[in-house]
Amino acid sequence: MACLGSIENNSDFKFKDVKLEVSFLSQNGEVVDTFSGKDKEITIVANDVTNFRVRGIAQKEARLYTECVVKVVDAWAR
Repeated sequence: MACLGSIENNSDFKFKDVKLEVSFLSQNGEVVDTFSGKDKEITIVANDVTNFRVRGIAQKEARLYTECVVKVVDAWAR
């Protein structure tokens, strides 16, 4: 499964070594699957919007995944 989105950074800091937590939701808003991962290639630019893609292996049928929610759970300021 893949989740595409963007992160808006309203701070004066650039962030690297980003750890993301992804929750995939069903059509009813119930959590179907979750995973987390660290992406050393993503740089969250200061005072800008950064696009991203997170991928993982689906644990359930693809038809159950209708929405994804991504949280930044850790990152290093540079």
